[in-house]
Amino acid sequence: KWVDATYEVTTHKPTSYEMYRAKYTDASGKISIAGAQITVTEKVQYTGKAITPVPTVKLNNTALKEGTDYQVSYSDNINVGTATVTITGINRYTGTRTVTFEISPRNGWIKENGYWYFYENNERVTNEWKKDSNGWCYLGADGKMVTNDWAKDGKGWCWIAANGYMPVETKWIQYAGGWYHITKGYRDENKWMKDSKGWCWLQADGRMLTNGWAKDSKGNCWIGPDGYMEEVTKLVEYEGDTYG
Repeated sequence: KWVDATYEVTTHKPTSYEMYRAKYTDASGKISIAGAQITVTEKVQYTGKAITPVPTVKLNNTALKEGTDYQVSYSDNINVGTATVTITGINRYTGTRTVTFEISPRNGWIKENGYWYFYENNERVTNEWKKDSNGWCYLGADGKMVTNDWAKDGKGWCWIAANGYMPVETKWIQYAGGWYHITKGYRDENKWMKDSKGWCWLQADGRMLTNGWAKDSKGNCWIGPDGYMEEVTKLVEYEGDTYG
């Protein structure tokens, strides 16, 4: 006697990873990563030190883990040029895969150890004025952007403020224990200056004279400890002598 029977057949469509594993598994059961998809930063800037961008490694969209599935090594990854990242399979993975990235020369402003430097084709610019959107600045002999100090151009000595740029104001500057006056950023020198406090004399280096003599068209004038001419009648002691 025959009995009719109905059978249900269930099929499984393998994933791309399973297909890859089936195709690239060797005799020992390890899977080759020769066809892995590796993503790494394509371009980085030279630092003078070894650059080790962290790669992302996938096998047919399945992410692998460094230290568990593969190891990473680098070569030619210090100087400007093409660097290489090598992925080597470990544990249940085998084989290697390499990719490259570019190390580009430093250009423009770069902050290092708290100081600003300007680079052109990987070389620090030194002893040179630079102008950008913030104004004029000066790069010293070591390449550092000068701050709170003087720098000289073709017109004279310029004050460089704390932000590294030459101010355009006309004002008094306190520097190295003395007072100086700038006009539109340039230091005033060898001249009389009058402000709300009176007349003062700015010496050859621009420093306000204190406790000394300065000469005007009428004769020698006594400059007091506050830096201003004393327009009073009195005796003055100077370098061991008394003057009236």
